[in-house]
Amino acid sequence: MAAVRSPFCQIEKSETLILTVVSQVIPTAQTRYVDHWSKCADQIKAHNPDLVFLQKVGDMRGDTLRLLFQQRLGLELYIGRSECHHTGVAWNPRRLTANWHDDFYSTSLMHGYAAVSMTPVGCQPDLRLTGISAHLNEFSAQAATAEAQLLGCRGHNPGGLGIIAGIFGYTPIGDPELAVEEHPLPFRMARFRRSRHKPGWEADRGPSEALALGEYSDVCGTVANTTDNPDLRHVPGSKTGFRDVQAYVTAALLPTVTGYQWTDPLGKNSSTGMVFEMDLNKIDPRHVRSRVSKTRSRAR
Repeated sequence: MAAVRSPFCQIEKSETLILTVVSQVIPTAQTRYVDHWSKCADQIKAHNPDLVFLQKVGDMRGDTLRLLFQQRLGLELYIGRSECHHTGVAWNPRRLTANWHDDFYSTSLMHGYAAVSMTPVGCQPDLRLTGISAHLNEFSAQAATAEAQLLGCRGHNPGGLGIIAGIFGYTPIGDPELAVEEHPLPFRMARFRRSRHKPGWEADRGPSEALALGEYSDVCGTVANTTDNPDLRHVPGSKTGFRDVQAYVTAALLPTVTGYQWTDPLGKNSSTGMVFEMDLNKIDPRHVRSRVSKTRSRAR
């Protein structure tokens, strides 16, 4: 049976429209050293990724790191501004053509962010994916929710094809409720709020609730539901299973997600990473906003 081609793409081999996406937290104690970065790059390379979201990039010189990614992975890398932990987005230039990169609102977020607009090779020029690497404020759910709202709006620009991945730090919609005592003492103040339905406390799911309002879907949660695999929501090797690293896609990209798996941590101080595939043949055209068509309609 012939594969259904995306109405936005102009190529015959649908296999070239399948992207492998990786999100990974870098060990904070290792970010200053080229040799450790080389080992991290080799582990990431094993997944043969087309798009990589990085968190806690550290203070290694950007030019050195970009050169390392070019040589070891064949990827271009953009690192966003931050007063604390940096984030980055890397992409395969043979599969994705970068249109612009952005950290314009980074000073409004505790750890900044990195955003890159990309057009898949073979697709119409006005079809643009916006990939954002995020690391939300871990000390306040209210602040993290405001950051998620900002990034959610950014991810919808320009055409409603947004991917946000990284460290969210708060219980997402659909994940089981953990007892207050199962969280480290300092973070209880940030991760819980007074329950709206019963006496006591409940997990503050503000960031994921804000993104859900913007028609974003949790990639892991979606795959767990569609494959009837609730265990996927639990981070392997974690005592509590708390899922602080998450990825979200807009409604147009939700049908493209074809799988999800956890990856091994890159070091002692790193979180478990994630990898998933996206088949761009399955983009939902009902949720794609074309800047070209809007411009023409206004001109009339």
